[in-house]
Amino acid sequence: MRPLCLALACSLVALAAGSCAPGSPAAEPLVLVQDGQAKATILLARAPGIVTQLAACELQHYIKKISGATVPIVPEPAEVTGTVILVGASDATKALGLKNEDFKQTEYLLETRPGMLILMGRDASKGGELDYKGDLSAFSSLWHKPLGSCYAVHTFLEKCLGVRWYLPTEIGEVVPKRKTIEVPAIKIRRTTQASEYTRQYAINKQLYVHDYTQGGPQGMTLTALDYDRDYDLRSGMLYWIRNKRCGCEPLSANHSFVGWDKAFGKDHPEWFSTKSWAKMQEIIKDPWGYQKKINPVLSNGGVFRKKVEIIRAYFDGKPAPFSGAYRTAGGKTFGIALNDNGNWSQDPECVKQCEPQMGGRGMVSRYFWNFVNRVAREVGKTHPESEIVGLAYSGYTLPPKEPFRLEPNVGVILCRFPIVYWDPGYKKYDYDQIETWIRYGAKHIYTWEYLVHPEVQNDFPDVLPRTYADDGKWLLSHPQYKGGYMQMYNWGIVSKDGKRRSIVWENPQFHFFNFYFRLKLYDDPSMNVQDMLNEFYDLFYGPAAKPARRFVEAMENRWNDRKMRKASGFGRASYNLPLEFYWKHMGNAQFIEKLKRLMANVRAAAPEGSIYAKRVELLDKAILGHAVFKRQKYLKLLETTTGSKQ
Repeated sequence: MRPLCLALACSLVALAAGSCAPGSPAAEPLVLVQDGQAKATILLARAPGIVTQLAACELQHYIKKISGATVPIVPEPAEVTGTVILVGASDATKALGLKNEDFKQTEYLLETRPGMLILMGRDASKGGELDYKGDLSAFSSLWHKPLGSCYAVHTFLEKCLGVRWYLPTEIGEVVPKRKTIEVPAIKIRRTTQASEYTRQYAINKQLYVHDYTQGGPQGMTLTALDYDRDYDLRSGMLYWIRNKRCGCEPLSANHSFVGWDKAFGKDHPEWFSTKSWAKMQEIIKDPWGYQKKINPVLSNGGVFRKKVEIIRAYFDGKPAPFSGAYRTAGGKTFGIALNDNGNWSQDPECVKQCEPQMGGRGMVSRYFWNFVNRVAREVGKTHPESEIVGLAYSGYTLPPKEPFRLEPNVGVILCRFPIVYWDPGYKKYDYDQIETWIRYGAKHIYTWEYLVHPEVQNDFPDVLPRTYADDGKWLLSHPQYKGGYMQMYNWGIVSKDGKRRSIVWENPQFHFFNFYFRLKLYDDPSMNVQDMLNEFYDLFYGPAAKPARRFVEAMENRWNDRKMRKASGFGRASYNLPLEFYWKHMGNAQFIEKLKRLMANVRAAAPEGSIYAKRVELLDKAILGHAVFKRQKYLKLLETTTGSKQ
């Protein structure tokens, strides 16, 4: 290996999307490819882990797609000529003072020095040989492990070489072409500000589906999908890794008293609102009975001590004492929430903390958050680095009235519906809550956003790229905000022989608009929403950019049309409205015809046979096709039930 110079390139890169701005005018650019010929080598450690191998393979893959040149990948101590690209920690990076363990979990580095490009971050240590063309299932065990070198490589490909991954599979990627690749002086070292925590590895390779079975998301299957034809794990894993959804620290927040009925109901019936083991036994014959009809008594000293004991056991690395005990534990966090019902304890010590005047969303806020504070205070004595995350949900959604203060190790996760932000009052209501929690001293703010509402089986498509992006920009203006869950459906898909089953993201094109731009902002909050949207339409739809934009904006404007909502008689700020609203008013015959005209213009502008035409066809089938299909379904239902037509 040739000697590595330790001189530091002194200038910073401007983080303009799709460009790698030059540093000092005197700095010589690094040549990676010249006239279609490789002038660089990727150098890895002697025995690199699969994370570093994936980062190197991704870099090699896209450099070849851009320029046609194959940049070789070699392990130390290989001899290297020309530009050296250091991917991941190695003896070479250690000689430069850069070590794997010196990086935080989502921290990564892009840096040029004379003759070299450094792309690294903290990487999980999982070894073995990577099958880059395989299904990448090994990475499902690394969902919450550091993937810093992948973060660095994918940021380099985006910021410096202009690659984009808007949707899974090749139809969703944008790869510019050029025969020569030069890299100006850069230095970027940063940690992502926020993360998206939901696990959903695989995708439906068709990227959309219309034919949903009825009911809620739990335990459902999609008969319209075929496992062998539609299930695609590799494309899903790559999409999440490339967009930095995979590799964040774990977070878990949900109903946290799961399993307590079976573990403690018999010996401690006084811990529960039923007060009787016999009564509890009757209720829990229904598998959902405990969760839907019973709650713990938070003022009971035994409940408090047991919760503290369980949380300490988790942070001490002990096995879970019973099934469900650690359900809301993740990394350095432990979530707390009551069961999913309003049957609050009627014990006098509980009742006196309740405030009915706070209304349905706040009547037990002080009661619940006092408990969270007590637990956090006690756990903090032995585990000061831990974070207790309370879920602002149901009757404890609202912050308690003044005076109130959170313990310094308490985080808050808020349940939200940005789809209702067409109502400025509702939006302000949400934002005021967040700023109150911050004022109360929340260590971190997280959000749980329901992309499962309104129900995708029946609704008019909520295509809201600007709404969600602007909301993300506002959230990220608060350093306490660390991301959360954008909950999409977890659809089960089973092979015909019944031997293979998994969870699949069934409708990427449908949810993409509300999801993608948030992920970009989570990584780099300095990005400009308008610039991101402009770039998306130009790069993704090419000659059809303007009419495609008019179509998407017509969808978003219709959803946010306050005048139409008021005239419909369904003008209340609700996340789920009846079918009549969606298809008699919002998606009425006149507006569907308008969408068809707009889509005809989009199709006409996309050159036949081009990648742009394929993307337009996907937009047509997944979004307009969904609206047409669901409206027809509604009309058939209406005719069947009432005999009337519209």
